[in-house]
Amino acid sequence: MSFLTLLRRVAMTLLFILLPAASGWACTPVFVRGQASTLRLNVGQLTVPADARPGTPLYHKSFAWNRLSDGGEQWIRCADDPHGLSPLLLDSLLSGGVTRPTVYQTNLAGIGVRVSLRAIGGYGCFPDRPTPSPFSQRVDNPAALPRCGVETGLFPPDD
Repeated sequence: MSFLTLLRRVAMTLLFILLPAASGWACTPVFVRGQASTLRLNVGQLTVPADARPGTPLYHKSFAWNRLSDGGEQWIRCADDPHGLSPLLLDSLLSGGVTRPTVYQTNLAGIGVRVSLRAIGGYGCFPDRPTPSPFSQRVDNPAALPRCGVETGLFPPDD
């Protein structure tokens, strides 16, 4: 018996052994929707320099993801594996669909809040640099988003 014939038989045997298990490898996605969360920033007294231009950061604060999400996290997983890696688009994390603003208005004229997300290190394809909204990044495991940053400043309003 030649080596190629033996190799073909081994391959076919493995195929027939593993074929019934293949259906167990499929992922039935489950979307876990959190509730709306309110992020309150107590920045105290802000001083705006006279020569500040639109987009000038006035205050920066970083939060751990679990501190931000008082309404529960939003993520996707496989039904049979709560720890499986599942892709999710970051643009689904904020409400308002594709028309949501990149700068959220405050009760102070000319002052807005820009939200950006980043990982401490590029975990699961999560950006390791601040990524401003609207998000278009794909994340492999959003169940463990480690860090979120909020930046306030003189931002022109989005139309």
